[in-house]
Amino acid sequence: MEVPILRASRRSQSGKGIARKIRAKGMIPAVFYGGGENIILTLQPQELLKILSGGENTIFQLELEGETAEDRKAIVRDLQRDPLKDAPLHADLYRISMDVELTVSVPIVLQGMSREVSDVGGVINQLLHELEIQCLPSIIPHELLIDVSHLGVGEVLHVRDLPVPQGIQVLADPDEVVATVSVRGAEEAAVAAPSGVGTEAAAPGTESPEA
Repeated sequence: MEVPILRASRRSQSGKGIARKIRAKGMIPAVFYGGGENIILTLQPQELLKILSGGENTIFQLELEGETAEDRKAIVRDLQRDPLKDAPLHADLYRISMDVELTVSVPIVLQGMSREVSDVGGVINQLLHELEIQCLPSIIPHELLIDVSHLGVGEVLHVRDLPVPQGIQVLADPDEVVATVSVRGAEEAAVAAPSGVGTEAAAPGTESPEA
C-alpha cells in the first residue's frame, strides 16, 4: 500500500501567540503523539488537505525536516477549522502501528432508491452519517457504501443491517437507526396539520371555543 508523505518541522515554543504567528505565515500548528512521542510541529495546511482528500482516515508517513527519516505512520485524529472560512487551524496527528487495531469513525454513504419509493415521491432520511468501527489500519475503509434500493416505504435500516467487510468490528449500537423511508407528501401534511387541531373551519360569526 502506497503511503503519502506529510512533511513538517519541529518547533520549540507553544501557546496562542505562537500559533497566531505560525498561521500568519500561512502554516498551521500541529501536535504528533503516540508511541511514546509527543512533538509539537509546524506544517503546510495544503499538504495536509491533499492527504485528507483521499479520506479522513488516510494513513500517511510523517517526515520531519532536517531529521533522518523514521517510520512514523500516522492518521489525523482531529482537525480544527475556522468556523467561517473552513480553513485549518490546528491538527492532531496520531502515530499508529500497522499491526495494532484502531478505533475510528467512517462515513456512511447511501446509494440507490427502489422503484416503489420513487414512484410515490418517497424520500430516504439518513439519520446516522458515521459508523464507529475497530480494525487494523490497512483495512480501514474511506467510506461505507450502502445500497438502500431494497428498502420500501415505511421501512427502517439499522446498524445491524449494514454489511461490513471481513475483519471490521462495528462498535455502534446494533439497534441504532441509520435511515428511514417515508413519503414526502405525508410529512408535509403532518407539519401543516398538527395532531389535535380540527380540519373543519368555524362558521362565520362563530367564536372559537378556545378564544
